[in-house]
Amino acid sequence: MLLRAIHSVINNTPQKLLVDVILVDDDSKNENLKKPLDQYVALLPSKVIILHNSKREGLIRARMRGAAVATGDVLMFQDVHTEFSPGWAEAALQYIQQHPNTIVQPVVEELEVNKITWPSRDAIQHKDMWRGVFMWDMRFAWNLVPKKYTSWQLTEVDPWPNPVLVGCSLAVGRKWFDHLGGFDQGLNIWGGENIELSLRSWMCGGRMVIHPCSRIAHVFKPFSYAFDGDKEHIIAKNSIRVIETWMDQHRDYFYASNYVYPYKIVELDEKEKDSLREHKKLREKLKCKSFDWYLDNVLPEMNKPTKDMLRFGEVQNFKSKSCWLKDDDDGYILSTPDCYTYSRMKPEQEFGLTKDGQLLHFGSCVTVTEHLLLRVVTCGSTDTEKGWTFDLYAALGQQIGVLKFKFADGKIRCLQQVTNIVEHHLNAQMPQLLECRDDDPWQLWYITYNLGYHLVPERPV
Repeated sequence: MLLRAIHSVINNTPQKLLVDVILVDDDSKNENLKKPLDQYVALLPSKVIILHNSKREGLIRARMRGAAVATGDVLMFQDVHTEFSPGWAEAALQYIQQHPNTIVQPVVEELEVNKITWPSRDAIQHKDMWRGVFMWDMRFAWNLVPKKYTSWQLTEVDPWPNPVLVGCSLAVGRKWFDHLGGFDQGLNIWGGENIELSLRSWMCGGRMVIHPCSRIAHVFKPFSYAFDGDKEHIIAKNSIRVIETWMDQHRDYFYASNYVYPYKIVELDEKEKDSLREHKKLREKLKCKSFDWYLDNVLPEMNKPTKDMLRFGEVQNFKSKSCWLKDDDDGYILSTPDCYTYSRMKPEQEFGLTKDGQLLHFGSCVTVTEHLLLRVVTCGSTDTEKGWTFDLYAALGQQIGVLKFKFADGKIRCLQQVTNIVEHHLNAQMPQLLECRDDDPWQLWYITYNLGYHLVPERPV
């Protein structure tokens, strides 16, 4: 993949636009990346340069070392398991020239991992219009671009706003990158750098787009990045640094969704706290906006779980892997196989379970109908809205359990996915309350977040 990446950028970039191709070996233990690679690079055009770190620095600091050596007016950061398509550079560079305070991300295609072949899809189709977002536990996710953001496009080749970088590929003007302060070198090894730079760019006077005419392909391989330490703790500390710098009071959502798992609980040491204080000064120096501004103007689709919620997110059946979807016409809850898969998030499918037994969906309530189906209605309009509980099925972890409803007469029924036999939505897959049965996988449900607001710690600095 490394050699394919090198040759794809050389072959698919006009030479008058290509200044440097800089490879950074982050103290790899692979001997093929030492002398053999040096010998191979020596046969390539002189603009191909390789740097060898004497110790492991991690992705963020390795990228910053490459940026320090680069001499072009625009920097393109690219993972090694990627390839460039013809035309990627012209589109990105033209847009940056016209909009210097913008970070451009190419459309990221998926390389077939076994064949390393590009997908055979038309270059400009609405199905390709994905954007990067993130979840409250700091996971990156893909999200279909809402129609309201595409309606203003004059042509099909206009870029669209991108709330969060995917991390494997981005182009940015040198002056703007330096003005922002580059990648946050207080983040260790890997994790959070794409979200951190995204928030800093948007909140501090810039913007980010995905350009449909700039395209790269990426191998989405199983995670194999070596951390030289406790992976979970390193990623957790990186996340804390990001949320404490940029997310203001919304930090609580991160802690509530993470600290219910003891292995994710970490504390910054004094050196890390001092570094965090310095990084927060950069936000003041750049006169950045609030995270509320980011949510209102960049990512208003990011749903916020209220402080009285115990569970929040997609509700997915354990057996079928289908999840809830509200029918826009009549409010009935259906089951759809189109769930959070392959890091793709669908905020319109999120629900929340409150302490007082309500199931909420965007401020409305889930009620039980006469046929024991579920329907989203205005809260207070029916007498079967309160009575929900989630009984954890401990053998399967912290997120899977049985959804039960207690009626006014004391009768308890369990929610199950069924093939509906009622005339309304006949034969549709739907959740329905039935007699409870032990160990029935059709009565087990997965909810994305188990929330523990009582676990939110004091600010570290």
